[in-house]
Amino acid sequence: MFKIVKEPFGDFTKVKIINSDTGEYISIVPEFGEKSVEILSIRPVGSIHLNSEL
Repeated sequence: MFKIVKEPFGDFTKVKIINSDTGEYISIVPEFGEKSVEILSIRPVGSIHLNSEL
């Protein structure tokens, strides 16, 4: 199951898609076009990995 959350990001809107079972999420900023991936968070065994594509 996934949850979609919209939140302010400066003058833009950030859309976060969250996996409710694992806590993993991806955030995108649609106004940035093809470079819209902001943060990818993966939680293998309780840790968090952040990767910024901006």
